[in-house]
Amino acid sequence: MNPKSKYIAIIDSDDIAKPNRLEKQFIFLEKNKEYSIVWSFLEIIDENWETIWYRKYPVTYKEIKKIICKKSPLAQPAVMIRKSDLDKVWKYNEEFERVQDYEL
Repeated sequence: MNPKSKYIAIIDSDDIAKPNRLEKQFIFLEKNKEYSIVWSFLEIIDENWETIWYRKYPVTYKEIKKIICKKSPLAQPAVMIRKSDLDKVWKYNEEFERVQDYEL
């Protein structure tokens, strides 16, 4: 991880991001300093790049609080987070090989 990075976005090798996803998230965080994190819904595709379904995630604190003990309220490969805020509360734990997004 680049220590000079302002934001962190993690994309796994089997994930595909829309061409303007990072730009949109960057601009949002630049304009909205009160936010630490932004994420998106997921579009699930098949081997022919056809959409199978959309996975939606909670968008309000109330919705997040309701499901966080049951499942992850966001998908790690759809997240961009302000590095300065992340550094205050969390360090990436390499022990969580298969559930890193939930640990985040």
